[in-house]
Amino acid sequence: MKRNRYNIIIVGATHGHETLGVHVWEQLPRTSRVRQHARFLVGNPRAYEKRCQFIDADLNRIFPGDANSTLYEEHRAAELVPQLRDATVIDIHATGTIDNPHEEAMAIIVRDDMQTRALVRAACPPRALLMRYRAAGALIAHARCGIALEYGKSDDKAAQDMVRTAVERIVASLCAQNHNDTADAEKSAAQCEYVPLYEVYDVVTRPPGEWVIAPTVHNWVCVHKGDTIAQCTKTGNVLRAKEDFIPILFGENRYTTIFGFCARPTMENV
Repeated sequence: MKRNRYNIIIVGATHGHETLGVHVWEQLPRTSRVRQHARFLVGNPRAYEKRCQFIDADLNRIFPGDANSTLYEEHRAAELVPQLRDATVIDIHATGTIDNPHEEAMAIIVRDDMQTRALVRAACPPRALLMRYRAAGALIAHARCGIALEYGKSDDKAAQDMVRTAVERIVASLCAQNHNDTADAEKSAAQCEYVPLYEVYDVVTRPPGEWVIAPTVHNWVCVHKGDTIAQCTKTGNVLRAKEDFIPILFGENRYTTIFGFCARPTMENV
């Protein structure tokens, strides 16, 4: 059987300290259907070696990159684009903001079309996010079709198991679409009928100084206009919501200029 005949690429460690994707790939048996039909890439090899987020710049913000840049990630992005543009890409991330993957895990997409929605339904996450905010620089934005999985911490076994299952379902679905394979068709038949879809449209900027997120702010729980979002530890000043929004990925220590993303429900399902 020709390996990767469906041109499926699984990416791990786009942020070098997010090792969840690497763990999942290493756990797959060599005879697994995923390994037969997909190939794996470490997104940011240098950052992965150092277990840091990035070397010079956030790789998932600067695509398509620049082959002539002296910044490592700019050069790496340009190197990856030719491989991604004709492939279906599953970009596996990790986040410390998810404590219960069964309820809080999400698939992130940057395009809303039939092919991308099919990936989401195959993965069957609790929720899907359509990333409208500065999506052009994301890795999956430069794939023929792409999905990012944010299921939890790198060392969380539940997150690992859920990501592995999602990847297996996606690959089975893609194989069923491209080949009359009964076994693949049976596996892909277990897709979700619908996944709630949310739209990420903005961020909450972190002002200068030392701030802590208010204990009342929880991811996926609506923050209402006037509610306290965060408080400055030195001055006691508070940052209040200017409008209703749903917080996404709030609490990440890696964010130095924002607290997290703002989302709203689209009132439709994938």
